[in-house]
Parts: sequence; structure tokens; C-alpha cells
Amino acid sequence: LELLRAGRGVLDVAGGGGDLAFELLNLNGIEATCIDPRPPGLAKSIKMWERGLYWRNPVWRKWNGESPQDGIPPPQSPQHAQLLFCDETTSWAREVANSGGKLSAKSLAWFSRTLEETRQLSWTTGAFHEDGERSGRSDNDGPDSAPHRPPSFYPTHLRNLPSLETPLTEAKSKATNPADDLCDQCDKLSCDTRVSTDSTQAAGIPDDVDAGTARTVADVFTGCSAVVGIHPDQAAGHIVEFAVATRKPFLVVPCCVYSSAFPKRMLPDGQPVKTWEQFIEYLMSLAPGSQRHTLDFEGRNVAVYWSPDW
Repeated sequence: LELLRAGRGVLDVAGGGGDLAFELLNLNGIEATCIDPRPPGLAKSIKMWERGLYWRNPVWRKWNGESPQDGIPPPQSPQHAQLLFCDETTSWAREVANSGGKLSAKSLAWFSRTLEETRQLSWTTGAFHEDGERSGRSDNDGPDSAPHRPPSFYPTHLRNLPSLETPLTEAKSKATNPADDLCDQCDKLSCDTRVSTDSTQAAGIPDDVDAGTARTVADVFTGCSAVVGIHPDQAAGHIVEFAVATRKPFLVVPCCVYSSAFPKRMLPDGQPVKTWEQFIEYLMSLAPGSQRHTLDFEGRNVAVYWSPDW
């Protein structure tokens, strides 16, 4: 716990509405920040907190502790930055940190524009897309929704995803196993594809972005104690690369492989990364000395973790 509480705490990548960050902060006293393009949505976690559900099941007391004796205090809201976890964002954060927190007008403009553009993304069971390109459909249209062109600001390595270019009904007919690129078994594998948009009680990045906000976000990236990703989809590989490059401990539970989106991924023996097991092997090859552990839940439940001290 002391390690996780150091610095700016845990960076929870692709954490949806921020439930994990909420629990780390309120149950374990660990500062945590959720990085996800979707808005914060803590309504369910707050309701569980207020009703005392986190302490009702004795199975969880080892991690959640005992119920407060003097009544349940109001919960704290973790920080939530609506950003894509990609090379562009992490490189920007490291540049700001290396400059001693100094922000040029160009750097601040990039951050403000990226934050605003990311907020314009909508999420369906297929992919993120721009609101202006939804062809009159809603987020509840489901897997038969028409595909949408990825935004121009989307990271280069994510712009040609089959799930963005191919209707899911067609893609599913071609899928042969749960490890296929489109992760057609995501519902069975516990992939979180939707979160509540009720953010009235959650702390998000302010609308009027200023230099202080930008520095805070950069500081969270570079000053975090560890990086975590639970079923982070396309961000899984980048979590490992970022953590190793910045010497941050990490834990990632990979889900979908997205081999078509990352055709250059190769195992040490030269084989392309196509299956889930190969993906785990690939992630471990990026962090020599990393370990794997099977978690006690159904679906994609293998965690890959590493510490620079090993």
C-alpha cells in the first residue's frame, strides 16, 4: 500500500467511469486518476458506498476493511481525465515534466484541443466515433449500428481498426474464436463497453482548461506510483511500454488482441501476435522479468505485472 500511495498514486488507464479509482481512493486511501475518453460515471459506486455495500460481504473485508463505526462519511471523487492513453498524450506529459512544468502557448493549445476533441467522441458497442458522424443513430443502437470513420485526431495506430470500418454483423460472421480482433465474445468475457454518463457527483477536468489543469494532468502521468489497466483494449501494449520507459510498476489484464490494428507486433521468435496467449507472451516480452497470475473471475483473467525493482 505504501508503494501505491507514493507520488500521485495509481493511474487507471481505460477505467471507464472510474469505479476502480473510486474504490482505491475511498477504501484504501490511495490517490487514483482514471484516464478514459468516456466521461466519469460514479453513480453506482456512490450508491453502493452510501448503502454500506462495500462492507456487507465478509469476503471483501480483507481489502475493504470494516464499516466505519461513526457512520459512513461522504465519499471522495477521484480525478478523471477524458483523454486517450496514446503516444501523443504521454509524450506531451513527459515534455511538460522535463521542462519543469513550463507550458508554451503551443503546448497548452494542443492539450486544450485534444481534451475538447476527445470529449466529442461517443461510444457504442463498436467503437468511439464523432457525434457529428452518427447518421442519426443513438448510442443505444447496439451492434448493428453503422460504422463510423475514426476521427482525424485518433492515434495513428488506431485509425484502421476493423471495428471502425466494418459493420459488426459482418465482422462477427468472420470471427472464429474469442481472441479475434473484434472481440466478438466481449460480453461473455466481461469487457466493459458502456458506462453511465451521470457525472454530476464525479470530479472531471474543468471545462475552462488553464495552464494549472494541464500541469496537473502532466504531473499525474509522470508522477504516478503505478499504472493499471483492466481490459484496456487497444491501450494494453502502450501501458506496458509507457511503464517500462518511465520505470513505473504496472499491472495489465489484457482482453482483446486487435492484431489487425497492430500488425507489426511480433514475438521474440518472429511470430506475429494473433491469439490471446500470444498477446500475453508479447506483453511479457516487453518487460523482462514480468510475471503472470490468473485472477479469480471468469473470462479474460490473466494479469501481467512488473516492477522496475525486480
